[in-house]
Amino acid sequence: MTFDNTDDYYLPREGMVMSQSFEKAGAGADADFFKSRTMFGKYNGLEEYIGFDAIFRYKARFNYVADTGLLPIAERFYMGGISSVRGYESYSIGPKAIRNDGMEVEIGGYQTFSNNVELSLPLVPKAKMRLVTFVDWGFIGEENLKEYSRGGYGAGLEWFSPVGPIQLIFAKALNEQEGDRTANFEFTMGQRF
Repeated sequence: MTFDNTDDYYLPREGMVMSQSFEKAGAGADADFFKSRTMFGKYNGLEEYIGFDAIFRYKARFNYVADTGLLPIAERFYMGGISSVRGYESYSIGPKAIRNDGMEVEIGGYQTFSNNVELSLPLVPKAKMRLVTFVDWGFIGEENLKEYSRGGYGAGLEWFSPVGPIQLIFAKALNEQEGDRTANFEFTMGQRF
């Protein structure tokens, strides 16, 4: 991992993150399921290739859950929002059901796959602010990943403030379908990558 230490401003320029987790519920509980989460992230500084301070980032996530007895609805997967597909409201993409009162509710999926591609450029280096542009695309379903496919694109402001990283995201939904709930602005504090 390499760092830029201009004005004591440490920003990673290269790195890779991988994680895998497994979860099994069932021993002595009502719920009985198996869950797997896989994440891969890579980011590279591009300055030596293009002669300009730019950072390329890619992140992919695959999640799977198997109902081995009883899968609570809260343990299913949901997509949308800053952590998966920007341009859609958080947890709004995926399988839905109609309640007895006629309201449509999200019931989540058994598997998801999402990709995020970003390019980060300096905006105000002295203030530790960067401009980020992105494209996201994700898939979710109960039977297979082809059931729901949505994307988003946009731009945002990254500020490495004294209280931690802050992001302001402006997004536009891609492949929007009737009934989808979109979101054009999101805000987050803390490291995302």
